[in-house]
Amino acid sequence: MTEHILELLAKKRQNSLKRKEGFKKMKAEELENKESSVKRILGGENQYQAVPVKLTVLRDLYFTMLRAYTGNVQYYSAEMTDGQVALWMRVEKARCKTGCDPERYIKAQFAWFDNAFGTSPKPVQLASDAAVDRALEFEGSTKGRVLGNVRKAPVALADTFRESEKLLQKMMIAQKCNREEFYRRFVLTGVYMFPKEFLEADPVYKKAVEGIDV
Repeated sequence: MTEHILELLAKKRQNSLKRKEGFKKMKAEELENKESSVKRILGGENQYQAVPVKLTVLRDLYFTMLRAYTGNVQYYSAEMTDGQVALWMRVEKARCKTGCDPERYIKAQFAWFDNAFGTSPKPVQLASDAAVDRALEFEGSTKGRVLGNVRKAPVALADTFRESEKLLQKMMIAQKCNREEFYRRFVLTGVYMFPKEFLEADPVYKKAVEGIDV
């Protein structure tokens, strides 16, 4: 038993060292990315060759919070593809609509997704109109982190269904579409997320997925 405990402690120390090394490597990559971006901008290169610093700041904040949320080091390339630049430009455009600073904007997204679904947001979900609403409605502090391993008390299924239905009705009105259209255009494309239990209990969602009559 004692040897087993010692092995577990040794393994834990090794994992801790790996995380620290990974964190240092990621921070070095972030710093190198910022410095490289600034040099290219000062050199007069276009926005796709020289990614605006404000976009790298947003992306770095996202991955920093994602690392804190998952407990894992999140690696990403120092260079952005044209598609990634376009995506983070949309995120920046959405952020500007709110008047929030980048940290508050990204924190609002993590807090909302963790509270609603127990998960973290995907980058594409930071650029939607719903993301703007989440940031404007966020009343929390930017201090501290949203930790994925700190789980809240279980929520009753009836409460989950009731809140999900209220949210769905609000979004349908905002997007001017019916239930099936909303599922096809926004849920199946990953723009919005709803609890799996709620979707599986809705025959209209099944119709949207499989194209069958209900």
